[in-house]
This record gives sequence, structure tokens and C-alpha cells, in this order.
Amino acid sequence: MNLQETEAYLLYEFTVYPRRNVIVGPIQTHQIEPKVMDVLCALMVRHGDVLSRDQLIATVWGGSVGGDERLTRAISQLRKAFIDDAKSPRFIETVSKRGYRLVCPVAVEQSGQIDKSGEKTPFDSVAFEPTTDFDRRAAIMVTGLAVGVLVILAVALLSLS
Repeated sequence: MNLQETEAYLLYEFTVYPRRNVIVGPIQTHQIEPKVMDVLCALMVRHGDVLSRDQLIATVWGGSVGGDERLTRAISQLRKAFIDDAKSPRFIETVSKRGYRLVCPVAVEQSGQIDKSGEKTPFDSVAFEPTTDFDRRAAIMVTGLAVGVLVILAVALLSLS
């Protein structure tokens, strides 16, 4: 199963473009290294399953020397891109003494529509309409801005009383 064939995946509010090694979030776009994207793709293929460090190193680096440190760095970069917290993960969970698991839902962007058909996604090759992604990001940004303004107003009103 080759995730590189599909243009875009949605992981909550983030859009992942495997062929371009890009993760687009509501605040920032992250250009990541190809091996880091390979780690994410390996986790997406086995979404919900625990992958051992050895499995990930063998899959991404062919079991080469230094793969352990590279994997730790790749997971750290992915968590940074997803604004994820290892202590209360929304995306990548560390399973003690076992490995890593992608815990968020994975959806395939299909011609402007999202396939949310179940826990596992077939990862078929699909078309992508960038305007849909832009509209979704814009809506998230406007919503975040509105919430921020409401919080500032609430704090101002509380400080007046």
C-alpha cells in the first residue's frame, strides 16, 4: 500500500501531502524531510496499531545504524508539526516498551470531499481540489480569531467588575 499515490490526507485540522513532504496546519505549513514523512506514512498505513521502533526503523531506514536516533528525531519533528504533546497525545502516542501508534482519525481528501468511512482508510489514488483545503483553513483561522476576540472581551469585562 503506497500512501505516496494519494494527494492529501486529513488528520484533524491538518492536511498531509506525502508526495510534497508537507503538513499544512491551521497556523503554519511545515516542509518535512522525506524520511520523516515516511515515518508518518508507516504510522498512517497501520493507523491504530502499535509499530515497534524496530519495525519503523526497518521500514524507513532499512535497519541501518543510527536509525534509533533518527526515529526519535522524526517523531519529535512530527509532534512539533502537529502541535502534539507526548504526555496527552492527539496524534502520535508512545506506547511504553512497545513503540508508537497513530491515534487520530485518518481521512482521504477525495475531489473536495472527505472519506471518513472507518478506522482504516483504503488510501486509493484520488484527485484533489486545492480551493476546498484553502476554504477549510480559512474557516478554522476565522473561528480561532473569533474565539480569541471573545476571550479578550471576557477578560476585559471581568477586570472592570
